[in-house]
Amino acid sequence: PKALVQFEDFSSDKAQPILDMYRQDYLCFNDDVQGTGAAVLAGIMGMLRVKGKGPEALLEEKVIMCGAGSAGMGILKQLLDAME
Repeated sequence: PKALVQFEDFSSDKAQPILDMYRQDYLCFNDDVQGTGAAVLAGIMGMLRVKGKGPEALLEEKVIMCGAGSAGMGILKQLLDAME
């Protein structure tokens, strides 16, 4: 069926591996990894816009992540993907 499988509240050591295992065969979304990362990225892009800068200015920003849980790692992955 055309359905989205949403993973929620998996521990850090399981969240990304489970997403990686199923994402090629099923439409999957992990709220901790992808949802939190997308929300933070949107906030940072909004901050750049308020400062009168374009998305490319993300490369000039310094990022410090405190915590390496699934949400923290998801934030870092979203930011790194946006910088590429």
